Amino acid sequence: MNRIAKHMIGLGAAALAFGATTTGASADAVEEFYKGKQLKIVVGYGPGGGYAVYCRQIVKYLAKYTPGNPNVVCQFMPGGGGLKAANYMYNAGPRDGSTVQMISDYVAVAQLLRPNKVKSTPVTSNGSASWFPPTRSSWPGIQPK
Repeated sequence: MNRIAKHMIGLGAAALAFGATTTGASADAVEEFYKGKQLKIVVGYGPGGGYAVYCRQIVKYLAKYTPGNPNVVCQFMPGGGGLKAANYMYNAGPRDGSTVQMISDYVAVAQLLRPNKVKSTPVTSNGSASWFPPTRSSWPGIQPK
C-alpha cells in the first residue's frame, strides 16, 4: 500500500473514531463505556470487496485509538447495494454507540431513485476512508439543503 493510501486510511479511521466517541462526555466516561466492549462497524457489502478492505484497515486504528480500547469488528451485511445495512441501522441497530456504519454513496442516491426501498432517514457522513474529496450533487429542479 502506498504512503498516501496509508495516510488517508489513518485519517478516515481517526475521523470515524472521533465521530464514534465524541458525545460531550469526559474522556474518562467514554473510556469506561468502551472498556471490555465490542464496537461493530456494519458494512453494507460482503467480506471480499473494497469496503471490506477499508473496514479491516480502520479496525486496526479504531481499536488502538478509541478510549477503552474496545474489541472492534466488521459486520458484513450485503444486500441492495448497502440498503439492507442502512435500513437495519435505522430501524433495528443499537443506539448506544456500540455500532457504527460504513455506508456507500449508493444509499444516498437510492433515496431518490428507489424511495420505496429506503426505510431510513437521509444519510449524513462523519468522515471518509477514501482519499477522494467528498462531492455534493443534486437533481435539476431540486435544491440541496
